[in-house]
Amino acid sequence: MAGEEKSPRASGNKVLLGSFALIVVAVGVAVGMQRMGRSRTVARNTTVSVQWQPSFPRPQPNGLQSVWGSGLHVTAVGRVGTIVTSHDLGITWRVRASRVSEDLQSVWGDGRGVLVAVGNNGALVRSEDWGDSWTALRWSFPARPSQGDGGVSHNLVARQEAGAGTLTELWGDAASGELWASGRFGVVAHSTDRGLSWTAIQTGHPTDLYTIWSNGRGAIIAAGRDGIILKSTDRGAHWTPRASNSRATLLSLHSEGGNNLVASGWFGTILTSTDLGENWVPSQATTQEDLATVTSFGQGQLVAVGMRGAAIVRRNGAWTALQSNATETFAGFWSDGRVGIAVGTEGAIYRVHDQGARWEQKHGRVLGSLLATAGAGRTRWAVGRTGSILRSIDEGRTWTQRTHESRVDIIAAWAIDERELYLTTGDQKILHSTDGGETFTTHTPPDGTRGLGSIWAASPTEVYIAGPSGLILKSTDRGQTWRRLNTGVGEDFFAIWGPNASEVFAVATHGYILRSTDQGVSWQRMINMSTRDLTNITGDNQGNMLAVGKEGEVLTSTDHGVHWRIARVGLPPTASMFGACVAGNAWYVAGLGATLLRSSDRGQSWTRESPFTSDDLTSIWCDRSDRPMLAGYAGAVLTRGPLE
Repeated sequence: MAGEEKSPRASGNKVLLGSFALIVVAVGVAVGMQRMGRSRTVARNTTVSVQWQPSFPRPQPNGLQSVWGSGLHVTAVGRVGTIVTSHDLGITWRVRASRVSEDLQSVWGDGRGVLVAVGNNGALVRSEDWGDSWTALRWSFPARPSQGDGGVSHNLVARQEAGAGTLTELWGDAASGELWASGRFGVVAHSTDRGLSWTAIQTGHPTDLYTIWSNGRGAIIAAGRDGIILKSTDRGAHWTPRASNSRATLLSLHSEGGNNLVASGWFGTILTSTDLGENWVPSQATTQEDLATVTSFGQGQLVAVGMRGAAIVRRNGAWTALQSNATETFAGFWSDGRVGIAVGTEGAIYRVHDQGARWEQKHGRVLGSLLATAGAGRTRWAVGRTGSILRSIDEGRTWTQRTHESRVDIIAAWAIDERELYLTTGDQKILHSTDGGETFTTHTPPDGTRGLGSIWAASPTEVYIAGPSGLILKSTDRGQTWRRLNTGVGEDFFAIWGPNASEVFAVATHGYILRSTDQGVSWQRMINMSTRDLTNITGDNQGNMLAVGKEGEVLTSTDHGVHWRIARVGLPPTASMFGACVAGNAWYVAGLGATLLRSSDRGQSWTRESPFTSDDLTSIWCDRSDRPMLAGYAGAVLTRGPLE
């Protein structure tokens, strides 16, 4: 974004593993969040999400960009093709399959059941049943013009093509079915049949446009980056700039009726026009936060919402602050004059009453980054930052939340059964529960231990923990005492696992794979061709094994780890893997950049799946029923397959 960018940027994050760190580099946010002043980008991923859905938080954790409603029907859209709908005016919500994985930026409806949503890379979806089911369409980007065609340079069109037809906001006329959409690099899209077909229009100005409005009688106004305002009076045939008297990026346009318009944008910018966009004057907005949306709020009032829960209302010509008590960034707002719905980051949904006096949260709260998952029987656990512990006793359908009293990061988890659970923490403690995680006994490792990481149990009385500098600990008395095993190496161990009580494997830095066939008494280094740090290992009791690591490394073995093959999965070096699980023939690996691969032939071939998130994946767990559970850095739990 521009050098004046004010909104927060994402930064690199660290997943601590004992006293040494796995650096988890936060991946980008696409153009959708650029509208809120962010600048990260992510490689285009055309994989369609058809089977993964959020288990926690509900209804889902992905950022929402836009909301629209009519009567009892409300629809919100957002990151990675997310669509959620409500048919009771925002009280309850359900996730719907959008059929696309690109970010959706804006949604509009005609009040008769037809809805249209647009977004990144030409994403276009349409519904005719109030948002319950959607059809994916594609709008055609204009062909490259010949030299001198309309004054549009080949260089500009090349940049527009690189933007792949990203559309940022919709305006529509419910009566006629006419739609206009603003887009990147000065492109505007036009439909006359309620979104079934589209025509691309060149405005002649190569600036990103983030909002658009029309009076339905030929006048169209589009606004965007660096305060640009473009106006057409001939249905988009010609466009001329209008002075906004502001350099702040504009994100929203709203009509108050007649010739009166209001625009909102970065730094608390509010602009008004009384002559159909010919001239604009600033208003005092009482906030410096970016304002993503401005719209009506009933009884002649306006409301604007934006960064860090900012919400302001205009009453009797003056703007005053509303106390939303939200920490999320709001990207969209809709109101029927009595009830308002605000949506934003982390899947935030707030229902507003009494002209903004009461803001009710209608989505689950993410506790913090999740670092490990575990399960046994019908019980599931997900644990992570600041002592976060999530527990489900119905295979992930519903979750209870708690925070361990120490509030220290929980690094790893292993479930013996539905009642017995082991955890390791960032302050080198071992937590043991025998009542399903209700209470924990704290154990301390031997003196000189510099960090604890992965944990695995061969049986209730044989428990192993791996850590840095060649550390492997073992307990044979249910965690009461621990002894250090002699591995003979000084590498940092990231994971430990075994197919049975006799065989134990540990993986470490520089491609080290160690194997013990005598319950950890002696260890042998296994030969493999990898020199990359290996972060996880798993397998089955038939000798099939899977190991993953940094820079997209995936290794497989079919002979109890004697021989290893590097799987050619085609991942970039930035896609380091941290999660691996095996459930019969179905094998999964997961890692940075929302990377998720599945093999249905025991690692011979791999296909990429979309996990309904764009966040880094830190852990994956699965059982023999092939119902894997993912944990993400943003604190979400995702499950493959239907959840009632």
